[in-house]
Amino acid sequence: SSSGAVTAAGPRNEWDVTFVPRDPDRAAVIDFGPDYSVFDSTFMVRAGLDATTISELDLAGRSVGAVNSTTTGRAAARTLDHATLSSYDSGDEMRDLLSAGEIDAIALGRLTLTSLAPSLPGARILREGFHSTATAVAVPKGHSAALAYVTAFVEDAKRSGLARTALDGAGLGAARVAPPADHAE
Repeated sequence: SSSGAVTAAGPRNEWDVTFVPRDPDRAAVIDFGPDYSVFDSTFMVRAGLDATTISELDLAGRSVGAVNSTTTGRAAARTLDHATLSSYDSGDEMRDLLSAGEIDAIALGRLTLTSLAPSLPGARILREGFHSTATAVAVPKGHSAALAYVTAFVEDAKRSGLARTALDGAGLGAARVAPPADHAE
């Protein structure tokens, strides 16, 4: 249901390979390989809310939603000093709350917000971002052979254009492919 749930399943060996946003908290329980996509996170404000910047959103009495146990949620918590941040299970749940006017804004990756925008007439994505990170391949801790394999695969996918093709095929044409890692020749 979220990248946090996927991360939590890693130590239980419920998956072999995953792709999740890079995060120091996650690195404690999973091993990251290379980044394949980079993104920024921002806020979408409900229709009728006059906030156009993060500082205008971050006021006492304002409510903001973030997905539970996510990199973006943790970054939003560090960003907001006055607005109340609440955690939810999914972006869809937050979309419904924002649409009903029960929360003032949601914190998600810009690409996800862009995909939600058509279902939220009048809602606005703030131009300003509050967090940039990358999505990387990962394996459960201690699976060094698997990590070496997926590292080589992802680096080849970035160089060959396969990563771009995969992102485009998933409807993520605006996603940026992470640059290949430097290789000493």
